[in-house]
Amino acid sequence: MALSTMTNRTPGDTITASDWDITRNNILLITGTASGSEGWGQSWSVYNPAAGATITDTNTNDIINAAQDIAVYTGATNTISDVANAGTIQETDLNNTQGTVTNGYNGRLTAVGSYLSTENKDTSQRTSAWSTTVTHDVTVSFSNAAHRQSFFNAGGSLYWTASRSGGSSNDQNTDWTNMLSAMGTIKMNHTQTTASSGTTTSIGNTDLTTSYQTIYSKAGSGSYSTNFYQIQAKADNSTTLRFLITFGDSHTGRGYFDSVDGTLQSVAGQYRPNSGTLPNGYTVTVATPTYTTNSDL
Repeated sequence: MALSTMTNRTPGDTITASDWDITRNNILLITGTASGSEGWGQSWSVYNPAAGATITDTNTNDIINAAQDIAVYTGATNTISDVANAGTIQETDLNNTQGTVTNGYNGRLTAVGSYLSTENKDTSQRTSAWSTTVTHDVTVSFSNAAHRQSFFNAGGSLYWTASRSGGSSNDQNTDWTNMLSAMGTIKMNHTQTTASSGTTTSIGNTDLTTSYQTIYSKAGSGSYSTNFYQIQAKADNSTTLRFLITFGDSHTGRGYFDSVDGTLQSVAGQYRPNSGTLPNGYTVTVATPTYTTNSDL
C-alpha cells in the first residue's frame, strides 16, 4: 500500500470530515497493523470522523496530536500546532497535518535513538586458546510474521559486537584486538547492514532468504590479513532468523602458527522500539523476540 491521496485546501474551501478521515487513515497506516514495510504494530486510538460530522477543535487536535507524535518518534519535520480552544479550523491546520503525516511516512522505518532500548541478548565467551575457526550461532525468533515486521518497521535493528582481551602479548592477539575494536557495532535494520569499518552490505531484514548470505565481514591487517570476522544470516521461515558469526584465524606468513588466547567475546543484541510515552500520550513498543544460542565460541 501507500498513503491515500490527501488534498490540500485553499482559503475559502470547505474542510470536510472526509479530509480528516483520509489523514487519520494514513496515520494508522504508519502506526497500525504491520504489512510489508508499513505498520508499527501499535493500537493508537485516533478520532474517527463520521461522514458529514461537524469537526471540532478537540477532534482536530486528536488527529494533529497523533501526527505530531509520529514526527517526534521518527525525527520527521513537524509543521503543525494545536488548534486553539474553540478556535476556527483553518485550511493550514489540515494542510500542515497532511504534510507532517507525509514526512512521518517517508521516515517511518527510522526511530530517534532515544526511543530505542539497547539490549544485549546473547553473549558467548571463550577463554581457552584457539586456532583455525570458532563460531557463535544464534537464532532470533519472533512470535509471528507481523511481530518481525513491526520490529523492523518501527526502526528496530539487530546488532553485534566482538572483543578480545588479556592473554599473551604477541602480534597475533594484538591484531585480533585491534580488528574487533575497529568494527564498532554492526547493525542490521530493515534494509541494510552497517558498521564503523569492514565490508558492509545492502542486506537487511527484507533481503534475507532461506540460504545463508554474508551480511558483514572484516579482515585483519598486515601479516594477519587472512584473518577474518564474518556474519552470515538467513531466515529459516517468516518468524525465525539465524546468524552464524565466524572468527577465522588462517594467517601463514611467519612460518609458524601462533594461536589466539585471552578472552574472546561475541555479543548479539537489539535496538528495540520502546518509546515510553511520547509528548501527546501515544507509545511505540514492540515486544522482544527470543534469542537462542545454537553453539558457543
